[in-house]
Amino acid sequence: MKRRALYLYAVSVLVSTPILLGVTSTFIPDVARAETVFGTEPGGRTIGGPGQTVLEPGSKKQLFTFLRSGPAPVRFVCVTGANIGSGAASLNYIMRIGRTMTATFSPGDSRVVCAEVTAIDMECHRGAAECKFLWRVDELR
Repeated sequence: MKRRALYLYAVSVLVSTPILLGVTSTFIPDVARAETVFGTEPGGRTIGGPGQTVLEPGSKKQLFTFLRSGPAPVRFVCVTGANIGSGAASLNYIMRIGRTMTATFSPGDSRVVCAEVTAIDMECHRGAAECKFLWRVDELR
């Protein structure tokens, strides 16, 4: 009788565990999934981050720059980013001679954006909610 009870218990665990995991994974928000993508370790070409920046609406913060005397060096970098907040965020890629390129991330957006830059700023749009952004900078050359 003990053996049959143990067998039924094992079968119920084996059957219910995948079902339970499948059901609960559908309720986990994309925010949790985005946070696990970045992990805590940089990659082999990482020169900035991984980091998390939280900004109030209308505020701005420099994520990455090159400090050096003389002309600002330019590097070809890619930013892997995920907006896990509820506000819209933009990455401003500062290039030579005052040129900039902007990549806007709506809530839930994640992607890689590459450019030749001297600095990268993050901005939280005015009138939006708080911005929470995961990022990592990798050099390509």
